[in-house]
Amino acid sequence: MTRTAGALLLALALAGGALGDPPPASAQTPDGEIRGRIIQGSAGAPTPAGIPVQLIILGGESGLETLDTVSGERGAFRFEVPADPQRSYVVRV
Repeated sequence: MTRTAGALLLALALAGGALGDPPPASAQTPDGEIRGRIIQGSAGAPTPAGIPVQLIILGGESGLETLDTVSGERGAFRFEVPADPQRSYVVRV
């Protein structure tokens, strides 16, 4: 994945939007949400469902935590997470 594609994916993950709701992956007591959509880079090609998506959570009590899910319809994914300003979130495809 190129840096541009990674940045776009992260921006989409943090921005959210009306993307459909795949089942969320949860961390501890969720009170926040990170969602996004994987975009197919080939013109005219559909984005397949079932793409593995990982959320890396930095900070908090454990220091490092990961959550895994798969994309749903139209590449949508969602994670329920604790809303904690001491944590940083990174989405990896």
